[in-house]
Amino acid sequence: MKMQHNIRGLVFFACALLPGCGNPFNNQSFSRKAWLKAQHRQRAPMAQDLVRNHIPRGMTGNGIVALLGQPDHIWKKTDGVGYRVKGNRTYAYWLGSWSMQSYDDAFVYVHFDDAGRMQTSEVNGF
Repeated sequence: MKMQHNIRGLVFFACALLPGCGNPFNNQSFSRKAWLKAQHRQRAPMAQDLVRNHIPRGMTGNGIVALLGQPDHIWKKTDGVGYRVKGNRTYAYWLGSWSMQSYDDAFVYVHFDDAGRMQTSEVNGF
């Protein structure tokens, strides 16, 4: 049992030292100024903080655009994109390709209800 515990600790330590290992979407605090200037992959480290702390439920689409800029995609529930749209429509902000994290493409998804208010947001991809 002790040997197994030591191996887990070694793997965790090695993972912390390797680039791309761990959660690349949760390494920085969100900054609107940095987000607006950043390339897609440079936005990724701010993504978890963004969805957890900076997009309040009920925010309008205009409010989201004022905060994050124009989305890379806007999907409506009638577009037939299935799981990507939760509610009436979804704004998608591309974070780049993250194959090492099992995402060919990763996004911040902002989902709106029928009244045009943010109902949930998430970091996800396919």
